[in-house]
Order: sequence, then C-alpha cells, then structure tokens
Amino acid sequence: MTSPVPPLLHDESPPLSRRKRIARFVVTLVIVAAAGTTGVWWWSSREGSAEPVGTAFAAQTDTLARAPKGVRVRVRVVNATEVNGWAKRATSVLRDHGFDVVDYGSEKQKSPRGTTLVQTHTGHDDWSARIVRVLGTGTVESRPDTSRYVDVTVFLGLDWRAPTQAFRP
Repeated sequence: MTSPVPPLLHDESPPLSRRKRIARFVVTLVIVAAAGTTGVWWWSSREGSAEPVGTAFAAQTDTLARAPKGVRVRVRVVNATEVNGWAKRATSVLRDHGFDVVDYGSEKQKSPRGTTLVQTHTGHDDWSARIVRVLGTGTVESRPDTSRYVDVTVFLGLDWRAPTQAFRP
C-alpha cells in the first residue's frame, strides 16, 4: 500500500509552522542577548588590559594619583572655561580616584581661564598635589579659609584635557 503523500527529496524540508518560526526567533534572540551581556561583562571586567593613553594612564598607575586612604577630601569643581560639561566629567574622574566631590558647576568669566588652578583651603597642599596628578595639569595655590565646606576647589582651565568617557550603563 502506498501513501498519498509523495516522499520528500533530500534537499527539501517541510515548511515550519508559524509557532516554530517564532520559537526559533526567540531562542536566537536570547542567545544573542546572552552573548552581548557576556561580552559587556568581560569587557568591563578587564582591569588594565588595554593600555590607556596620556594622563589617564599615568593616573591609573600612579599611586599618589588617588585620595589618601582613610581621609575624606571634599572637593568643589568649577568649570572656568566655555566648554560645556567639563565640571561633570572632572567630577567623575576625581570620584573614580577616591575624592569626594560635593559640588560642581560653571563660572561665568569675561574670558575663559587658560590654566587649571587647584586651591587648598585647609592647608593640605599634598591633597591638591594629588588632584593635580589625577587631572594631569594644574597649579596649586594655598588659600586658607576655614569657613568653606570644602577642602579643595578646582578651577578647570583650557589646559585640562578630559579623558575619553568610559561606558557607564
């Protein structure tokens, strides 16, 4: 007895039902998402495997380019240039190196500041020197003022070069 359906040739496959096509699509999507998440995790967990460039590399390898251990150094960052967003980026850089940035903003001037100035208000010039090392530029100036709520004020100038931004999800 022969069947009414002809036998399939070797290179033909039966058409997939709509349900199977959707299931195959969802499985593929899950695999791609898992691979992407794993790749992002791997990339972000590589500590120091890619060689950074310029002052960012110096700040990562320099042990004095960090806030002192066990000490809270309160910092105020002021963008004294006409470049938008620098105070926020400098805040991120300083926080990544252990400094407690409690305030940041911009300052309107007649002309933008050419050089970065780091003012010490509590007499700890070594803290300001550490900030200069992190930023890669700047001069330290002592301006004692115990009425301020910050230990150090950073006035960003045009000589500061913001490092490339890291991916922050």
